[in-house]
Amino acid sequence: MRASDGIVSVARLSGVPIIPATYGVNRGRTLMSWDRFLVAWPFGRGVIIWGDPIHIARDADANAVEDARRQVEEGLNRITNEADQLTGRPQIEPATVDDVVEGNSVQ
Repeated sequence: MRASDGIVSVARLSGVPIIPATYGVNRGRTLMSWDRFLVAWPFGRGVIIWGDPIHIARDADANAVEDARRQVEEGLNRITNEADQLTGRPQIEPATVDDVVEGNSVQ
């Protein structure tokens, strides 16, 4: 739930917008992995949600890249929360920046 600038760099170089997308299911298990991956169980119902495209100019400076990275992170977290709400799943909070930097396991 923390975005790096990799996807922004690819979008800047390719000229293609980033479209945040996520899914949620009412039956599944959230893994205790770094990305809190949601594994869907059979016979559940789910939703797929996408956000507004995020454009970044090819000549973007470091500040514009960081702004786009934040837009990606906030957009993904927002639509993930929406998908969780629509499917009755508990909301998962992103790890703190300190946890990500130190490599701590967040339970």
